[in-house]
Amino acid sequence: MWKARLRKPIRLTDGRTLKTLSDARDMILALPEKDQREKKWQRLADLLLAAANSGNAALISVLTGNIEEALSRPPFTTARLADDETKKPAAESVRRKAPRKRANGHRVS
Repeated sequence: MWKARLRKPIRLTDGRTLKTLSDARDMILALPEKDQREKKWQRLADLLLAAANSGNAALISVLTGNIEEALSRPPFTTARLADDETKKPAAESVRRKAPRKRANGHRVS
């Protein structure tokens, strides 16, 4: 199931785009050995193997999110998430708050 697609394409700063489990595998295998031995990449490799063996869409979705997180957090390796992919903070709510009332029924400003 290496041809299974990630939940969404992941763009890297070097111009590559990860679209399939195979692309993710190739990216991890292209990392220097020192980086491959780091816990975050070991966990991703295990998750990648599980996703490839099962073909489970939910697992592939979790894998996609974990790859994005690993590429956007230090320590950085030779592969990094492109800037336009980083998560932006949520916009503030534009809902109006209903006026509060006191126990006696009058409004509080």
